[in-house]
Amino acid sequence: MCQAATADSDWIDVDRWEAEEPTFTRTYSVLHHVREVLRDPACVPPGVLSTSDDPVEVMLVLGSDVLETMTNEDIWDAIPLAKLLDEFSLLVMEREGEGTRDRGMLLKSNLLFRHASSIHFVPQIIVNNVSSSLVRRYLGLCLSVKYFIPDTVLHYIK
Repeated sequence: MCQAATADSDWIDVDRWEAEEPTFTRTYSVLHHVREVLRDPACVPPGVLSTSDDPVEVMLVLGSDVLETMTNEDIWDAIPLAKLLDEFSLLVMEREGEGTRDRGMLLKSNLLFRHASSIHFVPQIIVNNVSSSLVRRYLGLCLSVKYFIPDTVLHYIK
């Protein structure tokens, strides 16, 4: 599905590693894999790596709805989450009108609060509350998602 979504892009690439793993793969393992691939110049297309000696920083991009789930230890086990936050930054896409509430989520979790300096919020400039959760909800209700996602992704799902 990710390949279908990025088929028209000349600057986004999809790594199939996670999808090809035979069992559930923790988010930390995926980020670690991506970081290792980006450290190998033979695996990176020309022009992707910077010319400086600074390494590329791998970050987890997520919606504020997923950040909120990180305050729930029934969903995110504290030990793997701590390891993820120790090594990777988060880039949180804010939802419409929830910027202040999103940042307030850091206070709900000692772990998130301790890593607040590596949790970056991206304000929503153009209103777009389409998320994978919303698409799943609409599909579950047999509602159309045609103009929410690229046609190639819609064809893949069907």
